[in-house]
Amino acid sequence: MSQNLKLPQFYYKNNLLQQIRGFCNTVAYGSLSKAAIVMNLSQSSISLQIKTLERDLETKLLKRYKKNAKKFELTDDGKMFYEMAYPILSGADCLRDQFLLRSTNHNNGFLKIAGHHSVFSTIIPKSIQKIKNENQGLKIYLSYLIRQEALDQVEKNEIDMAIYPIEDLERIPQTLEYQKVADYKPALILPLNHPLAKIDDKKITFEEIGQYNYIHTGSYAISDVMKYNIASKVLKSDIDLNYGSWDIMKSLVVAGLGVTILHEDYCKGSKDVVIKRVGHLSPKIAYYAITKKGSKPKKTVGDLINFMSSEK
Repeated sequence: MSQNLKLPQFYYKNNLLQQIRGFCNTVAYGSLSKAAIVMNLSQSSISLQIKTLERDLETKLLKRYKKNAKKFELTDDGKMFYEMAYPILSGADCLRDQFLLRSTNHNNGFLKIAGHHSVFSTIIPKSIQKIKNENQGLKIYLSYLIRQEALDQVEKNEIDMAIYPIEDLERIPQTLEYQKVADYKPALILPLNHPLAKIDDKKITFEEIGQYNYIHTGSYAISDVMKYNIASKVLKSDIDLNYGSWDIMKSLVVAGLGVTILHEDYCKGSKDVVIKRVGHLSPKIAYYAITKKGSKPKKTVGDLINFMSSEK
């Protein structure tokens, strides 16, 4: 470091995290000025953080241009340090939320649940209302995640509970425990006056459904039997809806673009479609509440599971 650089010695002593934050924000946002705005500091403060960090690490992290001081590029050490520091900084910034989530003194004020559309629209609304009535001020976070991602987050204690339809319980890791909260009732959804509407529900087969275009609901096609029949071309589909509400799906069916199979509870009260109960086409599937095994669950988690189970 140049002898001409007069830095107040120990100005940032014992404040390594702030130095790292200044450096990482500068790299992430591409300039000292933008990092200063994000951190609500002056540009000179950010510059000082980086210079003292370089001094403490005894290396150059940024290569500055003489003709344009605003431009810089990372040195090899700078690239390495950024790769090492960024995940640590991200973890530190999330520390408060993680603490509040896990702390026995605070976490009863939060309830984090993962699921997908059918869970949030048909399985838990009434139970959540009961929970909120009994726990004033309770904050509830609903995360729309694929099942494996949700299970990973339950294992890491990042969420309290995952609720998903599952047909093979062996897919649930042994580190987690589960409890059935509702049945999955597959229903074939048809436009009015569709030829399949005249066939007895229990006599409908995949081959008969395959005579018509099938609207594939992507992640909603939870049954392996369903997925197999789609993959093997028994069910033919030229529409794939990876994300959407019941209203969107019903509109596609009503328009005559195809037929589909969904959870029966989606369709209750619908007069513009025909609903055929086809549970015989799929193995027994149920919705399970999945939590971390061995950890003391929040009271609200147990209460929510009990409420959902009593509604079956």
